[in-house]
Formats: sequence, C-alpha cells, structure tokens
Amino acid sequence: MKKLEIRLVAQLAVASLLGAGLTLGSLGVAAASPSATARATHARSNTIEFSGQVTAYSAATATAPGSITLTDRAGATLNFATSTTTTITQIDGSGATLAINDFATVQAPLATPGDATVISFSAAAPVSFSGVVTAYTAASDTTAGSITLRQRDGATLTYAVTSATTISENGGAGDKIAVEDFATVEAAAAAPTVALAITFDAAAPVRFDGRVTAYTPASGTTAGSITLKDSAGAELTFTTWSSTTITELDGTGDTLAVGDHATVEAAASDKSVATSITFATAPPVEFYGQVTAYTAASGATPGSITVEKKNSSTATFSTTTSTTITEVGGSGDALAVGDYANVLATSELPTTAHEIRFTPAPRPEYFSGRVTAYSAPTGTAAGSITVHRRDRASLTFTVTSSTTFLELGGSGDVIAVRDYARVEAAASAKTVAIAVAFRPAAPITFSGKVTAYSAASGATAGSITLTDRPGATLTFATSSSTTITELGGTGDTLVVGDHATVRAPAAAKSDATSITFSAQAPITFAGKVTAYTAASGATNGSLTLQKDNGATLTYSVTSSTTITEIGGVGGTLGAGDHAVIVALPTSSTVATTITFTVHK
Repeated sequence: MKKLEIRLVAQLAVASLLGAGLTLGSLGVAAASPSATARATHARSNTIEFSGQVTAYSAATATAPGSITLTDRAGATLNFATSTTTTITQIDGSGATLAINDFATVQAPLATPGDATVISFSAAAPVSFSGVVTAYTAASDTTAGSITLRQRDGATLTYAVTSATTISENGGAGDKIAVEDFATVEAAAAAPTVALAITFDAAAPVRFDGRVTAYTPASGTTAGSITLKDSAGAELTFTTWSSTTITELDGTGDTLAVGDHATVEAAASDKSVATSITFATAPPVEFYGQVTAYTAASGATPGSITVEKKNSSTATFSTTTSTTITEVGGSGDALAVGDYANVLATSELPTTAHEIRFTPAPRPEYFSGRVTAYSAPTGTAAGSITVHRRDRASLTFTVTSSTTFLELGGSGDVIAVRDYARVEAAASAKTVAIAVAFRPAAPITFSGKVTAYSAASGATAGSITLTDRPGATLTFATSSSTTITELGGTGDTLVVGDHATVRAPAAAKSDATSITFSAQAPITFAGKVTAYTAASGATNGSLTLQKDNGATLTYSVTSSTTITEIGGVGGTLGAGDHAVIVALPTSSTVATTITFTVHK
C-alpha cells in the first residue's frame, strides 16, 4: 500500500487563517489534536490532506451529502462531508469500493476544509481465521447459518454464513464441510464476523482395527452395534445402520461374526457411527492331539471329546449330531480313545467341535497296567476292564464269558481293582479282551492302637478304628468272615486299647479281612535282612535285621511265625530284603510276624 503522509500546512496559510479568526473546528471539521491538524500541501497551499483508517463512511446521493471519518495512527479523528462531485479513486485498482477499515487520504480546499473533494484509498485486506470446525450450521435461502473454528491455542471465532458465502473443499473430493474438518474463513474487513469464503480440508475418518468381540446386525430402522478389541486391549463400540457398508476381504462368502478381524470407519463428525466395515473371516480354532476321552452326541444330548497334546496341554470340546467326523485313511474305524484327532471349531463357538478329523491309533494287541475299573461278564452280557498305564494312557476292553483269566502266583484270588494286569486283544477286535493275566495287588496293612471297636453280628457289619504312633487314624469295616487272631494266646478278646494289625484287600481298602491283636503293645523292628534261617518243624530259625544307623537285632523264627510278602511278586524271604518284625513284649526276641519286601 502506498504510504501517504500528512503534509503540514504552510505557516503562511495557517497565519492567514488564525489572523482571520478561523479554525478547522469553526469550519465544521471535527476537533483534532495539534499533531493531527490538517495541513496545506507544499505544492497546493490552498488544499489540505488528511490520511488514516476509514472508521465511518456513507456515500453521497443526488439529494443528500455523504460523509467519511478517518482516524490516524495517533488516534486523531477528522470528519469530512462528501458529495456526488467528490472524486473517489482506489489506489491498487482491484475494483473494490470504498468501505470501513480501508486506508484513505482526503483532500479538501483550504477555504472549506470540511468538504472532501478527492478521496484516494487502498482496500483493507480481508479478515482470515483458520482452525478446526467445532460447530457448523448451513445457511438457507433466508436464514443465515454459522461456523465456529478453534485454533491450536484454544482461541475460537464464530462467523455468520449466508447464501452468498463461497464454500470450497481443498482437493475436490466432494465432501461437505462438517465438524472436525480444518477450515479457513475469510471475511470482509468491513464485516469481520460474516464469512465471505470458506475453504476446508475434510477430516480423515475414524478408523479402528481389532477382533470382533460382539456384533448385532442392524435391522430396518433399528440400529445394530459392533464392538472391536485391538491388540493393545482397547475396546470400542460403534453403532451400525442398514446403510453401513459391510465388505468381506477374503471373499469366502461368510457373514460378519464374533471372532473375525475387522476395520471400522466412522465419520470424524460422528465418531461412534460406523459408515463402513471391512472384515476378514477368523481362522477356525484347531487343536490336535491324542483322544483321551470321547462320548458321542445322541439326538439333542451333546457329546464331548478331550484331546491331549504332546506337551500335556488338554482341551475339551462339546460335540453335536451336526459335528462332522471324518476318518483319515478310510479304514472304516469309528472315533475312539487313543486315536489322534484334529478338532476344528469356529471362533464364534470355540468350545464346540465343528469338525473332527481323526486317524485311528494302532491299538496294541497287548496292554499292561493297573486295573482302575472292572466288571465281570454275566451270561451273555459283556463286562469290561480298564487298564491305566504308567505313561497315563488308559484303555478299556470288553470282557466276555470266553475271556481267559490267569492269576500269576496261584493264590486263588480273582481279578480286582488295583491288580496289575496284562490284556491281550485280537488285532481284528482291538477292544475285546481274549485273555487277561493278572497279579493280585498286595493287601493293605495298618497297625496301631484300637481307639474304637464294634464286633460284627450276623449280617450286620462291625468296625474297628486304629491310630498309629504318628497319629494317623483309619477305620475298617468288619464282617462275620473277618479273621480275628490274638497274638499272645492269652484268650483275651479284642477291645479298645489293644494293639492291632488290620489287613484289607487292595480292591476294598476299608474292608478288614483279618485282624491280629495283642493286649500289650507289640515290639516292632525294621531294617535290612542280613541273615535268615527258616524254621524247620520244632527247630527254630533266626532272622537278623540291620537298621540304617547300623544297629542290628536277631530274632528267633518259629514254625508259627507269620511271614508275609508285600508286593505280591511271589518271592521268598532272604538276605537283602527289607523286613518289619513284630514281637510280643513277653517274648521280645521271638518274631510273631514278619512282613517283607523283596529286594529288587
């Protein structure tokens, strides 16, 4: 803008005015400070000039004069009258009309200093303000709208928006201006709160990626919703409408479901409403391992399958009649415990088997382990035997009337739970036992002081409770077939306070088969057998035990000494075995009972 300066009035002209008793004030010019007094030009001493910002302006008409008020930088103000003959010229030639806030220079005759003859002006620069749109209302034909911008420093401005306001998007994507967009508003200097032009950059839409944890589709005019959780654990829920675009990325034709990975887009101006959803179908849940338990589904009753991996981790899935079960290999076998299976489930129902693909395990023709369950066959009804191996594998076999049972050791026992058994099955019928060889488990033995006792009577069971030296207590049921023997031979009957040893079968640990007791506390000594001579008729033998601390004791062994092997391997007592000797206080060096474990 061309700089205009206020020229000083020639001292001669001022002297003439003062000599005539005239001032600018008396000529109708607004009062000014001495420094702002209009002064004559050097070239035209009969003309004054005054420059400043236009603070008021009304154009002259054919019937009425106009006026213009200027305020200079020092704050001095002068008012001039205008007429239709006043020459008004824009300096920069942009075609603007004179308006408030323009910078102008007024020339007036010295004779009538309040009448502007010439006005030259530079149009004021428009007001500009940029920031994020925090509120916007579009204008209608007759009603003004508004727009509010917020700058980074928090400063805000609100502008009126009219039907004449020009609105254009940078980039030309065709978006409409909305909250969260970045905009620049231009307003005329004369009307700084009315937007002349608005340019804006559309705000990027909100995007959120994650796994779908909940989803309800929209229906007609009823909104739906979708909830996503990202890898950091953040969770967001969006509203969906029938207009929300849902696109599957992998093209399998699946519908959006819980467990899928999705990206939701929402408009920056309405962050909680999904405008589009793209998703990839979640891969199925897979678990591979050996089948450790299986129950087939039946009608509306679900079944189940448990699979164990090599690292011992397990997973159990429910099955339904719609679960697809496929054998790999086509041998025609049915799914069974011991097979290797790959269980597939959907991410939406991760604990329900959608499909099971299995490979029949090569079931052994021989399987050995501890008997954990046994039921004998009855007539044409088959029984069963379950054997648990040391590696924790278990197999159940059918037992028929033709199954051969062989007891190892010849004690005449029948097979029972806890016995060690070896099952032989035919290769063509791997779960049907042909023969079972078993070794009876060692009976349970417990010694202690009798703290409670009731004798059996006919078909009514009795009971005996023993408490050993460490304070452990066990109660056993007794029956009329329980053998009760007094060790001392004094003819006493079993009563509370006696010291007793109860034996019970491994298969029925709480049923006493025999009780030996002494009215006095027996003497026990345990250790390693270093020497042993068996009794022969009326000739006593001897047994020497050595404790871990080196102490030794030698006992007489008579033909009435009860000798029992623990473990049921069928061995005989000999040096190297570990033994426990019980002797009565009245014959402390004579072994009443000897229980031993064969040294391996």
